[in-house]
Amino acid sequence: MNASGNPPGRTAIVTGGAQGIGAAICLAAARSGYRVGVLDLNRNGCEALVRSLSGTGHVALQADVTDERQVHAAFEAFGVTPDVVVNNAGIVRFGPLIAQSVGDFRASVEVNLIGTYIVAREAAQRMQARRAGVIVNMTSVNALTPGPGSGAYPAAKAGVAGLFILGTTGEGPSLSYRLRYELVERTCEVVSGRVPVLVGITDTSVEEALELARFSKSAGAKAVVAAPPYYFAVGQEEVRDFLLELADAATLPMFVYNMPSCVKLSMTFETVEQLSSHKNICGVKDSSGDIAAYRKLLELRSVRPDWTFLIGPEHLTAESVLMGGDGG
Repeated sequence: MNASGNPPGRTAIVTGGAQGIGAAICLAAARSGYRVGVLDLNRNGCEALVRSLSGTGHVALQADVTDERQVHAAFEAFGVTPDVVVNNAGIVRFGPLIAQSVGDFRASVEVNLIGTYIVAREAAQRMQARRAGVIVNMTSVNALTPGPGSGAYPAAKAGVAGLFILGTTGEGPSLSYRLRYELVERTCEVVSGRVPVLVGITDTSVEEALELARFSKSAGAKAVVAAPPYYFAVGQEEVRDFLLELADAATLPMFVYNMPSCVKLSMTFETVEQLSSHKNICGVKDSSGDIAAYRKLLELRSVRPDWTFLIGPEHLTAESVLMGGDGG
């Protein structure tokens, strides 16, 4: 954000804005012509920064980002729905893990993760009513390469490592083909290569799945994800052959997706093991909810160390990572 740029709007709220990176963002925004709301727990810091900003109309917004009522009151005090909200607030409790208390860990998670959610939700509700707005959730390189004694900070600042669109939560199979293509195009455009985009190509038609895979590659996606075909009941052999046919012709690396609640079949370990021999299959996502079966799938890492092992149910994500999985 600089004076020579073209900002998408002219009002912004920055959390954790009284010092450090947040203060730098506020200063840059003000120079670019934004009216800035400096949101921070430190009232004196907010007020001091507001006085230093170029331009007029800036507002000091004292609030604890972990308190929904305070966040709501701060947005109300700003007076208008901001065009941009930057979720920057964060705390670090340094020290060896064994020396940190549960309270230290909880405080970091509440500010860095839950606070981000509370502010984003408040902003999204207002922006949705106006049908416009940008929310920027700040992450940290420390999340990828944690420094010594940084404790919970990396865990709560990891951010998004990738996007999976047109999956189950995205209701991919229920969307029109026109809307699927549009979603792929717009997502890749917005992401702009910052993280990998995975596209669900699950279909009963091999031709339609492959056509979407080709389009996804041209749009900038990095991989596709395919579950077994739905509607007609099929066996393990038919599923294996179907997915191998897709993998043979897919123009992008392909994940196999075990989603038994939606496709009438749960892929067995033996089926996934057979699929693992295909060089264009790059990993598996298991949404069966069977943690024992997921643990068994991880044995395939010995033959495919390059594979990515994902899990579907959110309540099992932490346990799956402890087992050696790659997330969800």
